[in-house]
Amino acid sequence: PGVYDYVKHHETRMRWLGLDVEGFSRSEIGAQRRLAGQDFARAAGRWDKELLPCLKAMKRALAPKGHIILVIADTVLGGRAWLADRALKDLSPRAGLELIAVASQARPLFLPSARAAFQGKPRREHLLVLAHKS
Repeated sequence: PGVYDYVKHHETRMRWLGLDVEGFSRSEIGAQRRLAGQDFARAAGRWDKELLPCLKAMKRALAPKGHIILVIADTVLGGRAWLADRALKDLSPRAGLELIAVASQARPLFLPSARAAFQGKPRREHLLVLAHKS
């Protein structure tokens, strides 16, 4: 789930390049504007529903011994901390993938609700390595 509003972040550049801002807005994965106001379970479920087809598409393009590298950060959903590494560990097998390595670092708490949600624990950004499920 997005920490940034990527549509707003890229809108000027996209318009200048003649790219479809509205299409990007509709297809953005994990957009906070769509997840805001939902409870944790509903928002996390929507996130899974949006990301799973992407993971399946990546797997189809993956060489037999290849790796998928994702950079993704923890965020807040429904007032609770959503931990990206745990979520992808759970979701990856549904795409026929497994999480084989994780590197993480603490990141700033950008969202106003993050301090309460993370309760003094760090919000982290992760480099995740996925491979074909063995």
